[in-house]
Amino acid sequence: MSKTYALKQTSCLDPATGNSIAEIPLNTVEDIHQAVTNARTVQSEWQSLPIKKRVKHVKKIVQYILKHADEIAETISKDNGKTLVDAMLTEVVTTAMAANY
Repeated sequence: MSKTYALKQTSCLDPATGNSIAEIPLNTVEDIHQAVTNARTVQSEWQSLPIKKRVKHVKKIVQYILKHADEIAETISKDNGKTLVDAMLTEVVTTAMAANY
């Protein structure tokens, strides 16, 4: 799997302050095609795993989300202006709950 790197970037701005919080690459059409190809490749590998192994992997993701919940909520808040409580309840917790379902 090859990876191309976007030459252009854009700033992600905190709507509350206008400060740049990150530089985000602007992907090319080729980048998107490569990402789709990669996803299709690993999907067949993922599908071939027994369900117990897939569940184990998803539970690891849930644990990561919960361990880093404050950091994730802060990033969401800076990115789109939500309060920390709103980011935590509507995005972090619900994502962890959905993945744990």
